Amino acid sequence: MLLLATSCLQGEPLARACLTLLALGGDGLQLCPGNLPSPGLEALLSRVQTTLRLHHGFTWDARVAPVWEVDGAPLLPMAGRSVHPPQTTPTGGLEAWLARAAREGWVVELMPPGWILSDEGSIDAAMAAGLRLAVDVSHLHILRASGRLSEAGERRVMDYAHIAELHVSDNDGRLDLHRPTSRESYGVGWARERADAETPMILESYLHGLNNDARKTLLERLQTP
Repeated sequence: MLLLATSCLQGEPLARACLTLLALGGDGLQLCPGNLPSPGLEALLSRVQTTLRLHHGFTWDARVAPVWEVDGAPLLPMAGRSVHPPQTTPTGGLEAWLARAAREGWVVELMPPGWILSDEGSIDAAMAAGLRLAVDVSHLHILRASGRLSEAGERRVMDYAHIAELHVSDNDGRLDLHRPTSRESYGVGWARERADAETPMILESYLHGLNNDARKTLLERLQTP
């Protein structure tokens, strides 16, 4: 399954982004913060036969909503939503937060440096707790290139049983650039093999600079075995 993140067209009105992305031919959408709200869109999409997932601070009524209390309690409904972890360790400690997140079935994304779940120790702790993970291959690239994740640690992530989402875009190993993917992009081959009907691959590349034909070609390369 291939979903297209509305962050591919970040900054555009949400309705226009959704309709443009649906026309490209993926299997559905991941609704992300960063687009301008479009009144009436929730009702419209409810009538469309497509898969919808929510990401982090997405809300229908604002460009972005806060996600976490200081103790790591969620401020938004977590069903159908993947989230970035808090940027700093919750007041109750990381171990207790991971236990709650795993117990309640939250889907939490591995992150680049500057967040929790952005080094080998905390990632191993998350997997030991049984946390459902959203694995962003661009973030893995940065963690490997920066030395925060070893080759063995990366293999443990890739072999982990409880991966709920696979996020794909391209970068240079230093910054999370969200460049358009190619077959050679870091981790994309693994993500294509790992994705299935229950574990979608989600394209998060910025598509603003590509024309419609180039966008469709990018999708076809991701969808073709």
